[in-house]
Amino acid sequence: MRRQLRTVFSTVTGSVAAVLLVLLVLLAIVGPIVWSGRAGAIDVAKAWQPPSGEHWFGTDELGRDMFARSLVATRLSLLSAVAASAIAIVLGVPTGLLAAMFGPRLTSAFQSVVNVAIAFPALLTAMFVGTVIGIGVPGAILGVGIALAPMFARLTQTLTASVVSLDYVAAARTMGVPLRRLVGRHVLANVAEPLIITATTSVGTSLLGISALSFLGLGARPPQYDWGGLLSTGLKAIYTSPMAAIGPGALIAVSGIVFSLLGEVVAGAFGDNQSSRRFGRVARAMARRRRRAPSASPSDFLLDVRDLRVGFPSENGELPAVRGVSLRVAAGERVGIVGESGSGKSVSVMAIAQLVEHPAVVTADRLSFLGTELSTMAPAARRRFLGTNLAMVFQNPMSSLNPAMRIGAQLAEVSRVHSGLSRPEARARAADRLAEVGIAEAGHRLRQYPHEFSGGMRQRAMIAMGLMETPRLIIADEPTTALDVTVQRQILDLLLAINRDAGAAILLISHDISVIANVCERVVVMYAGVVVEDLPVASLLRAAVHPYTRALIASVPDMATDRSTDLATIPGRPPSLDDLPAGCPFASRCAFATDRCAEMPRWPRWPTATWRPAGTHREVHCERWSCRARPDRPVWRADRRGRRGPGRGRRAGAGPGRRVRVGQVDDRPRGARPGPVHAGTITAGGQEVRRLSARDRARRVQMIFQDPFGSLNPRMSVGGIIREGLEALGELPARERAAEVTRLLELVSLSPDLAQRLPAASPAASASASRSPAPSPPAPACSSPTRSPPRSTCRCRPRCSTCCAASSPPNASRCCSSPTTSPSSATSATTSR
Repeated sequence: MRRQLRTVFSTVTGSVAAVLLVLLVLLAIVGPIVWSGRAGAIDVAKAWQPPSGEHWFGTDELGRDMFARSLVATRLSLLSAVAASAIAIVLGVPTGLLAAMFGPRLTSAFQSVVNVAIAFPALLTAMFVGTVIGIGVPGAILGVGIALAPMFARLTQTLTASVVSLDYVAAARTMGVPLRRLVGRHVLANVAEPLIITATTSVGTSLLGISALSFLGLGARPPQYDWGGLLSTGLKAIYTSPMAAIGPGALIAVSGIVFSLLGEVVAGAFGDNQSSRRFGRVARAMARRRRRAPSASPSDFLLDVRDLRVGFPSENGELPAVRGVSLRVAAGERVGIVGESGSGKSVSVMAIAQLVEHPAVVTADRLSFLGTELSTMAPAARRRFLGTNLAMVFQNPMSSLNPAMRIGAQLAEVSRVHSGLSRPEARARAADRLAEVGIAEAGHRLRQYPHEFSGGMRQRAMIAMGLMETPRLIIADEPTTALDVTVQRQILDLLLAINRDAGAAILLISHDISVIANVCERVVVMYAGVVVEDLPVASLLRAAVHPYTRALIASVPDMATDRSTDLATIPGRPPSLDDLPAGCPFASRCAFATDRCAEMPRWPRWPTATWRPAGTHREVHCERWSCRARPDRPVWRADRRGRRGPGRGRRAGAGPGRRVRVGQVDDRPRGARPGPVHAGTITAGGQEVRRLSARDRARRVQMIFQDPFGSLNPRMSVGGIIREGLEALGELPARERAAEVTRLLELVSLSPDLAQRLPAASPAASASASRSPAPSPPAPACSSPTRSPPRSTCRCRPRCSTCCAASSPPNASRCCSSPTTSPSSATSATTSR
């Protein structure tokens, strides 16, 4: 909030609006005290005098000074406008919240009522309400407030509906967070910005409305007066004393403009994703300190990057996200980049694609693509050049697709802009690309919106968008993260086919070193912003010498992995960018490090990994329950009994409903909920889940969601999110919760310092998992919990009975004693591992 306020006052428009607002407030406070006597003095002999040195705005029919009366009327006019806006907010915001939070029937009825209310002009509604209540200031305030309430109600309902369907709201519900706290922390906190902007501009609208009512004689009545009443009085002598009308009218107009400008500035401040000017000055200073080396001779490589550095300015100087990365990709070559989260993989390729935003500073001795130095090109020419020859497939399809555009329009836009295809030709190509990436009924899917796709389908559509043209280089940032194994192979085969047929080079980023080994010819291993090893894939197993590379290889599970032991993981955590150690950055995590590692940038040549024993055993029991997507089509019927110890796994391709089934175990209501459980029972710990209170249900069942970023409230710190579960259940006294938060973070290999950070600056997957055991649930339900994190962090939690939805057979087999396959929405098969 402080940054937004600084942004408001840092612009010329914001400064002018703020100064004028302060003047209006001071005038409202001081005006009645200083000029009330003069404003009420009657001198009939001076009636309707024109403007003069004694009477700047002239006089009215009783000889009263119009300038003094205009200044005194400031208080009543502004207070009435603020009061009317407050009434609109009090009536509209709770109504919109209730309509969005409590089911589709109430939402439908609410929308019908609001549509009818908005169909009437606001001024007409205000006149009707004011007349019914009674002519005067209270009636005008209530009339304008009630007239503006539908605007706030509709805005709040729209914003709330988009929030309540998100995973972090569902996660708060599964933790038993009370409704009052759920609305305050998770809903209102994330829709407050547009509401604040609308409230700011609505004060000006209320001022105009109240002035209009007073002008018509339905507002302030003598002896009270406001600007609207004075304007009505001044119009009687508009030809003999024009300032009597122009003065109050000008104050109304200026005040309305002030609140409108303030609303625009507040909107710009909340929507400003760039850092403050101080960070901009730091960035410019960093750029001046760096000196680019002389450009090298033209390269024969398709992509030639030398000494790439990316720094993010902070209060303490530069945070080096990428430190001297050099990379070469030949035409038609397949190169993979692998490493843990935070190693600099995505930042490096984003810098290559010129997508790193200000105030980050990107420098390189050479950054050449197709023999052209990108840093010397004009921005417009560079955009056209990269848009035609480079394709970017992003990791997170949830935020990469425009929710307001149909899938077909988004895909066709690429070819229409770059290839000049007609609309039918572009749509035909889009349908072909969707079919190639494994989406059935492509022609029908083109007419759908992103929210109608599952997570895996969104990712495939994003990949199809990157393949709409025939690029020379395809940068794929985790292209198979959200896909099940039945489709991963198809996507990888498609990339290989494009590489083989069109000769496009591939730069593939992945947490999974096995994916890199299957697709790429060369692997680049990154850690802490540097390249630690670059070697051919053919010699990966026998020639990898770096202990970090060997540990990544050891972290890959397979069907033969012993289920009784924990997955191999790398101990410790990567170093923080603002506290990089001297020498080898991996030394603190290497079991074979010596004192020389802190002095020399040489790397030990032995692998390391850790194994941890399993923990306690609990149970969950489910029998004969089902849920449905629509009344005539049940999604799943099952007869399952959780035994003590190992968990139950659900393994399926994208779409068969495994996430719906796991989601129904915690009985969470959601905006996009598929449907209620209509038959059978769900029991946990011997009690039926649906009959339990929210707190008791949270003690027995918790949820680990597929998308860690979507399941964490972006407005709350990581520590606050974890602490919320403890507060909701009340199992620990307040003085012990901080220690428990620290323990849970360390349980998932996160530093306790991350408790103060927001999810955007934290390893979201581990933070999401750390929240689930906060209430120590007997049965955590997991919806593809290991899709986003790297293999080195995908280890089993202490053993309680687990219901886990996964698309990877090794993951389901590794964690569960009875993996269950879901080949379709109506059938299921259970196998014993």
